[in-house]
Amino acid sequence: MEKLKRNYADLLVRKGVNLKVGQYLVVSSPVECFDFARIVAEAGYDAGAREVIIDYQDEQIFKMKFEKASDEVFDTYEDWRTSLNDHYLLEDAAFIILDANTPGLFEDIDRSRMNRLGAVAFPKLSNYRTSLMNNKVTWCIASMPTLSWANKVFPNEVEPINRLWDVILKSVRVEEDDFLAKWDEHIDNLNETAAKLNEIQFKRLHIKNSIGTDIKVELPVDHIWKSTQSETVQGRRFIANIPSEEVYTAPDKHGVNGKVVATKPLIYNGGIIDDFYLIFKNGQVIEAKAKQGNDLLSALVNTDEGARFLGEVAILPNDTPLSNQNFLFHNTLYDENTGSHFALGQASLESTKNGKQMSEEQLNAHGINQSKVKANFTFTTADLSIHGVDKDGEIIEILKEARIVLN
Repeated sequence: MEKLKRNYADLLVRKGVNLKVGQYLVVSSPVECFDFARIVAEAGYDAGAREVIIDYQDEQIFKMKFEKASDEVFDTYEDWRTSLNDHYLLEDAAFIILDANTPGLFEDIDRSRMNRLGAVAFPKLSNYRTSLMNNKVTWCIASMPTLSWANKVFPNEVEPINRLWDVILKSVRVEEDDFLAKWDEHIDNLNETAAKLNEIQFKRLHIKNSIGTDIKVELPVDHIWKSTQSETVQGRRFIANIPSEEVYTAPDKHGVNGKVVATKPLIYNGGIIDDFYLIFKNGQVIEAKAKQGNDLLSALVNTDEGARFLGEVAILPNDTPLSNQNFLFHNTLYDENTGSHFALGQASLESTKNGKQMSEEQLNAHGINQSKVKANFTFTTADLSIHGVDKDGEIIEILKEARIVLN
């Protein structure tokens, strides 16, 4: 397993952020994952990093803050908290974000404190956030096990963390000796699917399954389907999410009508939203109900105006190393990559022609959603179907029984 962990670290460094010789590498990691962070650091230095900077976080201490800190601290966000990332953005660093949050850890926390802190933190973090979203630097989000997460996924296992490591390492395609070359092939296949969709330029998608999802999604003129292989403004390629099984685009924010039923929980803001559905009219959520986390779902769709609209539609086959393991991961990065999904909120500017050059007003006029949030949720089922309507009105099957059939 140690060899596979090193393969995984090499994948994040050499394909994820595509590290350049002499470049700074900033690794954000939960403190519990220090051992894997060290493996990533070594992989970074072996790939020629000028320096590897590790930024550890402790979510348990963060929870203590919400429970016990003086009330006034939730109305301030000190500048020093953003100085590390802002400094290394100026140095053209690469950023690896290791994400392994404990599902549901913040469910019993006073949401008003979280919302107040978020309101003052968001403007301070906007430079870092927009720099990543606009691909000014290379960045990659990935996950690794923590004991609390592993216990959630495998509550009856004797060694749950080793079991989750085994699942993750299978999911990220690092078991073969030529795994880096295999990843090139995998990305090429995703890009080929995206190219077929781009050539057709569907006007509308119709997504349907047997559990209640029946929704029509208009697509903007000059929309662009992409894999999660992106390019910086300087043209350097990287993979923003690992694992990565999707092709995605941005819908016309005003052209979504119907109902979608989520098939896996959404982990959001430290809480769990589960067994939920959304109904859209003219792009906007007009009804949102969840059996678990209903208040959190309501808070999500009311974060700002854009939070009530879709920013992404993603198509995935139900036959990948990740989906074939048939687990509920309680982790959005992994659960979203098991099947087709939507995202509420922010759209990728790469999803439309010349999107990076458009003003906010131009993006809105083009139907490209803008928001301070992005929340992905899965709606895939074994009988999921997706049909597209092309510019001539012809209906073309894209997904049948959750498998891509587009020729």
